[in-house]
Amino acid sequence: MLRPKTLRAGLFLGGLAWVVATGAGLLAVHSYELTPGPTVEADRIWPAGSRLRFDPGRANLVVVAHPRCPCTRASFEELSQLIDRSQVPLAIHVLFYQPRTARGRWGPEDLHRRAAAIPGVEVLQDSGGEEAARFNAETSGSVLLYDRQRRLLFAGGITAARGRTGDNLGLEAVIAHLSGSTAQATAPVFGCSLRNLSDSPEEREK
Repeated sequence: MLRPKTLRAGLFLGGLAWVVATGAGLLAVHSYELTPGPTVEADRIWPAGSRLRFDPGRANLVVVAHPRCPCTRASFEELSQLIDRSQVPLAIHVLFYQPRTARGRWGPEDLHRRAAAIPGVEVLQDSGGEEAARFNAETSGSVLLYDRQRRLLFAGGITAARGRTGDNLGLEAVIAHLSGSTAQATAPVFGCSLRNLSDSPEEREK
């Protein structure tokens, strides 16, 4: 039979181990949320071979989205904030990744409806991520802003972390550029890798 002191010590050590394990798990989740994808190394000029219709009458914003990435909804929330706050004519192009074998719209229908509801938006189903590759965008949530002369002003993300909304440098930078102010040209992109998601057996079968 265990002595009271031995029993208390065992309970204490067991509780301590649980706290450490729980803390490590929470730290890992927090670290993942704050880990950005690759930097968007886009060309300084709108790609000549793009299938998107560039509008020379206003600034053009390209949004790259994987419909099965859980971070995409946060990017769309911040996109809504951008539209509401900028008050500047803006041509928005949404690239929805889809597997090469998919037919029609792929992924959660509400995301497609939300994108289609943006006034004047162009939505493109991006088979195999070919169009995103023209903009050198590898991560869902990548946003690229071009001026009327097709010059790149900003390439990066507009969320605070993976799946999180709120104040962030990317959103503020895009709004500043649209107002004619000087602002940073990039910000971290917090989202899923288009390549990793598209290459997984689970995604190919969906």
